[in-house]
Amino acid sequence: ELPDGDTGKWVLRTVDGYFKINSLADDALSIALENQDEEGRVELTEAPDSWYSAHYTLNSTRFDYDIYPDKIVDGAYTMTAEDGEELYSSYENRTWRLTEDISELPQYTAENMPISEALYNLTMQEVLENIFTEKSHITGEPIEVFYTGANWPKVWTRDTAMSVQYALAWALPEQSRNSLLQKIQGDPREWTEDTGTGGSYPNSTDRIIMALAGWEIYLATGDTEFLETIYDVTAYT
Repeated sequence: ELPDGDTGKWVLRTVDGYFKINSLADDALSIALENQDEEGRVELTEAPDSWYSAHYTLNSTRFDYDIYPDKIVDGAYTMTAEDGEELYSSYENRTWRLTEDISELPQYTAENMPISEALYNLTMQEVLENIFTEKSHITGEPIEVFYTGANWPKVWTRDTAMSVQYALAWALPEQSRNSLLQKIQGDPREWTEDTGTGGSYPNSTDRIIMALAGWEIYLATGDTEFLETIYDVTAYT
């Protein structure tokens, strides 16, 4: 039972990584309080910096960190870089070093801003570390693909589509092409819809972004045969 006077109170809770404002009396009741400031920007009343729902994410316009040529300062914690091959984080007292050979990937240098060069090289190394070999759904032969991450050991539709469109089609076109082909299913063939918010219910909506990734691969490689394949798949999807 709630103490006297608590029946009309609300509490901020985190549920599976999402913020909710719940009734203290009835956990099934939740609200999102919003208003607009004088400049027309959406603000949240008595809520954290970010609010997530199935339809939108509202982020604070405040940045709590500062970027310098050789470091990033976030409150009491600092990440520093003396060159493009090493990063030290005081948050976990850890040092990252470039250990992969990234010479075949697009190069970026910034002698006057080693923090940006090191972060770029970190990204390239993680791209290589995210390449795995699995059996092709089409040929049955082993192929290299991009896995989504440590806890998602598979090719994932949304992550693959956006990463390939933004950069990977040009940096690693073969693995990008293989990853897209792994997300084709059925007869007639269509793009695979993964689970997740905005995906499977009530209609499959986000898998169509694979078309953007396929087009980017064509721009990077000029492979018209591949373009014909993804055109037919996209049209049926």
